[in-house]
Amino acid sequence: MIFERLMKSKAVKFIFTCLVLSTFLYYFLSNREDVYLFREQYAVITLVILIPVQAILAVSPFPSEAIAFSSSLFFGFYLGVIVNWVAWVLGSIIEYHLVSFTAKDLNIKLSKEKLPKWARKFSPHNPYFLILGLWMPFGSHIVSASSALYKVNRKRFLICMIIGYLPLSVFVSGVANGIFN
Repeated sequence: MIFERLMKSKAVKFIFTCLVLSTFLYYFLSNREDVYLFREQYAVITLVILIPVQAILAVSPFPSEAIAFSSSLFFGFYLGVIVNWVAWVLGSIIEYHLVSFTAKDLNIKLSKEKLPKWARKFSPHNPYFLILGLWMPFGSHIVSASSALYKVNRKRFLICMIIGYLPLSVFVSGVANGIFN
């Protein structure tokens, strides 16, 4: 019965498609040499291709940091920061909307009373949660999903994602260029 409900949801079908696509993209682009080869073949269009690829990987359970690390290396520090920043913000926006559409399709209702006491202290509407939560392992998924489920204002969510991902982008690009350059 639950499986039939899931298969009727357009959002669940889209999520499944993203997972399959991200699996392919992760294995194709996780090797640094593959990314260099990709850049040499397609030059400027690499930016247009890598940003959506990294955004899709940011939505998936695969670590998009592998692609962020590689793109930081061959785009350089400054352009690497911008590419990673834009891709991660785009990925969070996609995940926010996927979760909100899926919650509507599956008629998911949340109650804070079901959460443990310690978790009730962290409101998804709080900017500290939205920004600092990104810096934890799997934090982007937790922040995006909880924001969508608790109906955080889209403008607030976007502003917090823009602010929150900037230090992460600088860190990843700095580490990548610091180690290999």
